Amino acid sequence: MTPPIPSHDHLFLPAAPRLLVFLSTATFWAHLLLAGTVVGGSLFLLVRRVGRPGELDRQLDRRLLRALPVVVSLTITFGVAPLLFTQALYSHYFYSANILIGPFWLASLGFLLVGFVALYLASVCGRFWLARILLLIVAGCFVSILYIFTNNSVLHIMPEYWFEFHLGIQRLHVRDAVTNPRVLHNIAAALVISGLAIAWIGRFARRAGAAREHAVKTGLHWMLLGLVLQIGFGLWYVLALPAEIRRGLLGFGHLTSIAWYAAVALVAVNLLAAVKGIMQPAVPKWLLLATAAPALGLVGMLLARQYLRACYLARPAAGAFGLQDWHVQPQYPQMTIFAVLLVLALLVIVLALWGLRPAKSAPATATKNDAADSVDQV
Repeated sequence: MTPPIPSHDHLFLPAAPRLLVFLSTATFWAHLLLAGTVVGGSLFLLVRRVGRPGELDRQLDRRLLRALPVVVSLTITFGVAPLLFTQALYSHYFYSANILIGPFWLASLGFLLVGFVALYLASVCGRFWLARILLLIVAGCFVSILYIFTNNSVLHIMPEYWFEFHLGIQRLHVRDAVTNPRVLHNIAAALVISGLAIAWIGRFARRAGAAREHAVKTGLHWMLLGLVLQIGFGLWYVLALPAEIRRGLLGFGHLTSIAWYAAVALVAVNLLAAVKGIMQPAVPKWLLLATAAPALGLVGMLLARQYLRACYLARPAAGAFGLQDWHVQPQYPQMTIFAVLLVLALLVIVLALWGLRPAKSAPATATKNDAADSVDQV
């Protein structure tokens, strides 16, 4: 039985659906890079607290702890645009899913606040055992947000499960074959992204030499772990898809499928670049290649994600919805303002990254801040 999906006949889009899908994908790409750094970075720091880290490890952890609160703020900022585009394109599905898991959707704000505060306290905490507890809270909060958002993404494209949530049979977890592999695949992707972030944080260190090379190798090892897990969970995810949707994804009948295959091929390039980067951490080209491969591969994965969402919503059980069903009433002034602000924001980010580039040369002796880092016990 088809659930009572709200009507969208009285609504309209301010621009062509393809334009909004493009903007949604582009902004979500940037948001995922930042969110992956936060989730994977918090898990990285938590795992590192299992044993006693060495001096170089403490320096790297300290730099990562200083960077993550800023990344959390950027993640929130960059998450607004894709959220709004999703609400515009799939409002009658997306809002319904939000209401059905309303308490958990609102709880994600609490997890975000607690996780941010705990992360900040961990960055200034000098006690090893207390930092371990704080990082456990941080990782738990951010992984919980990932779990909530993933279930929300599954629920809004599978309205056949809405009755279970409406009747209280289910509260959060969508009992579909794709839910668990999708959650685990997202966590593995966060490990890959955070591994690259860790490596680049090391490359931006004040001192060259052993500290930078250690950071690059550590970050690429963490990324390799995420790649291996992502391959396994990704295969599970594809096999869990309905047969007709899986055949459409794996076929070569459309550009999305080709982009997905290209993303899969880039995984092999990523593995090679990561191994070479671990063996030659002082050679920057391997880190650049290991960064470019997943960044481009993520584009193919997001296109496949959009294709899967379209296939799920086109099913009779979901109301046979397609983006071509929308009424469009162009609002050119608003879209022009958005485009100008987007370009200005990108220019600010580029200038900020340029200002953070590592110095061409570094003094041979340690500075006062470096000495403080070396004795930091966090």
